[in-house]
Amino acid sequence: MTHNGISTGEAEGRRRDVVARLQRMTAGEDLSFEAPPIVAVRQMAGFSQAEFARILGVTVGTLQEWEGVS
Repeated sequence: MTHNGISTGEAEGRRRDVVARLQRMTAGEDLSFEAPPIVAVRQMAGFSQAEFARILGVTVGTLQEWEGVS
């Protein structure tokens, strides 16, 4: 099965990678990279706005502001 053109297994792997990276960033580690727009990160990992907001510990409204949603 695919979502946004990627397999379910690949999407799960991307999700794990994104969550691990966010955890390291939150801990003050692994800050030496140029981040793509947050909406691209969320979509690449296959998260909905609600899922990604929960992972980041912010409201969906805050995430939408960061993503530039009107």
